[in-house]
Amino acid sequence: MIHYAARNAILPVVTSISVAIAFIVDGALFVEIVFNYPGLGNQMLNAVQARDCPLIQGLMLIIVVCALVANFCSDLLYLWLDPRLRK
Repeated sequence: MIHYAARNAILPVVTSISVAIAFIVDGALFVEIVFNYPGLGNQMLNAVQARDCPLIQGLMLIIVVCALVANFCSDLLYLWLDPRLRK
């Protein structure tokens, strides 16, 4: 049961976790703005208000890289869990 059913059942969970990581990063930005915590969200708000384009681009790059790393890790997990994708 573990080798056949569990591997097929965990594939949607891996996808939802990788999507949730991107939402967690975005949600943390909003929480920092609302509660005025020092962090990337507050820094981005200050950069937008000051029209500091290089800083905005750098912070967006960090956010996008976090989402891409999460998706890449989920793709690697897919290769390990699903033998149909190894071909």
